[in-house]
Amino acid sequence: MKKTVSMAFLAVIVMAGQVSEYIKINVVESRPLYREVTIQTPERECWEEEVREKDDSDIGAVLGGITGGILGHQVGGGSGKTAATVGGAIVGTIVGKNLAEGENGTQVVKRCRTVYKSRKERRLVGYENVGYLPNGTRIIKKSPHPLKNIEIRVTYQW
Repeated sequence: MKKTVSMAFLAVIVMAGQVSEYIKINVVESRPLYREVTIQTPERECWEEEVREKDDSDIGAVLGGITGGILGHQVGGGSGKTAATVGGAIVGTIVGKNLAEGENGTQVVKRCRTVYKSRKERRLVGYENVGYLPNGTRIIKKSPHPLKNIEIRVTYQW
């Protein structure tokens, strides 16, 4: 009995098999597929600005200090002369610096920056191609362009 069951099982295994083939089915409809994308475009934005000129050269402070020191030296006598010279130099430096800064003018400067403008756009990304097998099964294949046929692999098993 065991031998008969084994032989029958072996016969089923040997007779069982499969075969595959490629077939082409006609496409009956190709629908375009769209996707919404965001496009960012750089744009240059410029404007004019009035800016105060700055004098970095400290010449006014140096000249004011020297002038103040000379004038302070002319005032007083003895140990007061030294104090008047130092005081005159300090006051002259402050006055000279303030006068030099007051002489600075303004200048018109052009400033720019890059800004990004966004816009939405619908883009074609491909096609959905539809075909039907002889048994009525619907087959859909996406592709970058419309197709006339869809090639599929059919496997038969027994």
